[in-house]
Amino acid sequence: MSFSRKPFTGRHGPVLLAIAMLIITLGLTAVLSRNAQHVVERNVRADFDFRVRETAERIQQRMDTYQQVLRGMRGFLQGSVTPQRAIFHDYVQSLGLEQHYPGIQGLGISELVMPDRLAAHVAAIQAQGFPDYAVHPSGPREIYTAVRELEPFSPMNQRAFGYDMYSNPVRRAAMERARDSGSVALTGKVTLVQENGYGTQPGFLMYLPIYRKDMPAGSAAERRAALIGWTYAAFRSYDFMRGLGGERSADLDIRIYDGQSVSNAACLYGCAGDQSTPWDDGMLRAQRHIETAGHPWLLDIRATPSLRERMASDTPGIIRDAGIVTSLLLAALVWTLASSRSRAMALAMNMTRELRDSEFRWKFALEGAGDGLWDWDYRTGEIFYSRRWKEMLGYADNELSNRVGDVLGMLHPDDRDQTLAAITDHLEGRTPAYIAEYRMRCKDDSWKWLLARGMAVSRDEDGKPLRIIGTHTDIDSRKEAERREAERRQALEDTRKALFHAQKLEAVGQLTGGVAHDFNNVLQIITGNLDMLARDARLDDTQRTQLLSALAATERGSRLSSQLLAFARKQPLQPMVIHLGRLLVNIDALLRRALGGGIRLTTVVDDALWNTQVDPWQLENVILNLAINARDAMEEGGSLTIRLANATLNAAHVATHPDLPPGDYVTLTMADTGTGMPPEIIEQAFEPFFTTKPEGKGTGLGLSMAYGFVRQSGGHIDIDSAVGRGTTVSIYLPRSLEAQQDLPTHDADADTAAPLPGGSETVLAVEDDAGVRDIVVATLSMLGYRVLHATDADRALMILEHEPHVDLLFTDVVMPGSMRGPELAQRARERHPGIVVLFTSGYTRNAMVRDGKLEADVELLSKPYRRDQLARRVRQLLDRRADRVATAFEVARQGSAQHILVVEDDPDLRQMSVQLLTMIGQHPSCAEDAETALEMLRHQEFDWLFTDINLPGMDGIALSRQARDLRPDIRVVFASGYGDTVDMRGERAIMLKKPYDLAQLQRVFEG
Repeated sequence: MSFSRKPFTGRHGPVLLAIAMLIITLGLTAVLSRNAQHVVERNVRADFDFRVRETAERIQQRMDTYQQVLRGMRGFLQGSVTPQRAIFHDYVQSLGLEQHYPGIQGLGISELVMPDRLAAHVAAIQAQGFPDYAVHPSGPREIYTAVRELEPFSPMNQRAFGYDMYSNPVRRAAMERARDSGSVALTGKVTLVQENGYGTQPGFLMYLPIYRKDMPAGSAAERRAALIGWTYAAFRSYDFMRGLGGERSADLDIRIYDGQSVSNAACLYGCAGDQSTPWDDGMLRAQRHIETAGHPWLLDIRATPSLRERMASDTPGIIRDAGIVTSLLLAALVWTLASSRSRAMALAMNMTRELRDSEFRWKFALEGAGDGLWDWDYRTGEIFYSRRWKEMLGYADNELSNRVGDVLGMLHPDDRDQTLAAITDHLEGRTPAYIAEYRMRCKDDSWKWLLARGMAVSRDEDGKPLRIIGTHTDIDSRKEAERREAERRQALEDTRKALFHAQKLEAVGQLTGGVAHDFNNVLQIITGNLDMLARDARLDDTQRTQLLSALAATERGSRLSSQLLAFARKQPLQPMVIHLGRLLVNIDALLRRALGGGIRLTTVVDDALWNTQVDPWQLENVILNLAINARDAMEEGGSLTIRLANATLNAAHVATHPDLPPGDYVTLTMADTGTGMPPEIIEQAFEPFFTTKPEGKGTGLGLSMAYGFVRQSGGHIDIDSAVGRGTTVSIYLPRSLEAQQDLPTHDADADTAAPLPGGSETVLAVEDDAGVRDIVVATLSMLGYRVLHATDADRALMILEHEPHVDLLFTDVVMPGSMRGPELAQRARERHPGIVVLFTSGYTRNAMVRDGKLEADVELLSKPYRRDQLARRVRQLLDRRADRVATAFEVARQGSAQHILVVEDDPDLRQMSVQLLTMIGQHPSCAEDAETALEMLRHQEFDWLFTDINLPGMDGIALSRQARDLRPDIRVVFASGYGDTVDMRGERAIMLKKPYDLAQLQRVFEG
């Protein structure tokens, strides 16, 4: 036997080779066809699952809607079950049950009737024109319920008129559940009394209780006592399900069972022989449990053959047929090539062409679920679209023509030119493929972004295209994401610019604020000396005029310093809760004088304008400065409109303003009709000393002062302007929920020639600047005061230690050394409890300011100040203290003294507390520790226990507890230097923070 011969040579070799090729390609075809069939089956299953979820949701939504109908009817009845029949009929008619609420057999009212009222109830209904009315079924019962109203009042529904639903156990269970819960309750499966035996359907009812509106219904017992009846809706199950399946209702066979299990007795829908399809195990099936109005249903759903028919795909068959054809062709080709070289050469070109055409068809057959495909016959102008391509745009398979011109008309106008250019470039051979992104109009007139890719797969001998094939990809989501990303980047860029601008202004503000302190000290020395010189009687008129001119210059310098501090947000504000409309009324005349006759002023105030907390004096200056800027921009006249309005800003509104949190604001908008500003000017408008006015016409501080004031007040200021369009300045001030306060009046300037108030009290002046200190000492001494002075806080404390009586401390806030004005004031009050403190400063550096506002009970005289301002302020504070002391002695004189036990281990503090309590008319006794205090409490009556917390041995809190054991009615006041850090939870006592003064003690023990 010879093995040298090759397997497929010889006479049968070509046939065997062709058979082998046929087997391989047919096997591959079978695999591909089976995979395609599996894809179809998965799609059918996915569609079936979706339809099941959709059906359950629709049933639930319909039941929820009908619950709302019952709630609406209960609201209409307003706690009554006896509406006028005609009114109830009109109400139900207005609902349009047949059009809007399919499945409702009727809406009615069931009245709760006790046995002793049964006869009266029947008589009342009969008197309404129903002589045959009776409650049925008849017979004695503990409770009756009667259907007294039922609409539509059709012959079928009239069978239920007077029916006692409470007599039926299924209905009664739902009625009791609704009664006790106060909400909607659903019955189980019933047969409605309306049924007459012809076309009978299973039914169910839905109840909602009605309670007397003048009785409580918070608990189940209260609800039972308040019950007067039920509103209810009756349903026939097949009518209820009508229309729920939508256009493809034939795809599903739905059966609904009452309860949690499947049984013929519990079947509500779908089990009648004429409406159900025999089920077999091969059908898709799903069960869903739903619960509505407290009652469970079981949905048993199976797919019908129509679902499979609708979801059937030709793809597996196309793959099978194409694979068989291709396999046969390949086998024939192999046989031909193997059997005859010459015949293979002759058939090569023809087979190649056929294979190419087959490949094109193959690509169409394998169209995926994502992209749509198109095939354009360039010679005829016809274009073929796959079903997926049409579905992308919302069209059915037969709704678009095959003319390429019709489809090009669906392009978005903005994308048409560039798309046609891309097509032309490819058809003329300038690009290897056609790629374009554009929008196309969908069937619902919306626009969808698509990515088109294609290429000419065949050309003639001259290179002209014959056939172009391509795909469409839905990129709508990607384009939307790109749009949102672009918006986000723009918002970040706007925020970055706003933050950079704010940081630049903040840096300039720090510089100007620092300069203001030394500048104000210099101004104070000049002002004080000029002020005293101006009162010299030996001056002639020329000298006096020169001095007054110099004083006017210092006033301008003072205003300049104030504007610098305002921009730096370092000025101490004195905010009030005000109504901006009232403020505008107060300054209306001033604004009109500033604007002149050529400019028309219009003020618009919205109704119910909110209050805001702001410094009214500073805001008036801002409004006046903005009005003057508007006037200067309208040299030939115009109009200025001031508008006050409420505004609630959310996160979207403030996205480009990082300094403006969301919330409620009061807006002040000033819009002029002036020349306007270009963008480059707007960017610099808030910078100090920047101005576009001619030299001498302005300082360039008006807008910067407004910017600093508004920011310090917690608000925001913005400019909107364009050349030739005018300028609008918008100010946002935070809303205040507190009641408005009275606006301060505009006092006339004091007469500098009038006598200044003086006194004989002792004043301690503390000022590190020698020039300023000399002016203060000279001024107060001339007014009759005894003046002590110190250069810093340490020297001032030495004076306070040795001086027995000081009435007023006049101190600078910012001083050299480790101690500043506020700390000095605290130490002074500890040694002299009745002392009055007046601060002065040219720049507080936040020492006396919290959140831009003066702290409570702080008196501040800002530098530079005039001689008369100092005199009146000192006298005012001393007189106020005298009034408080006089009031305290008057209380003591009227006999309202109380017995107070003072417990303090520090002898100086103990003695001071006793003296202060005596001054306000109380009767104090003292003890140095808790043990002594308890001994005194055992033998004496006391109204108050006034104790330090940190005592030697037993602390103050433990003392207060034992004191209450001895004297249950005694009231307790704790004094502590730790303030709010002491844990007072569970203690019924008043906390008084050290140091305290006479007024604070008076408020505690007289309140």
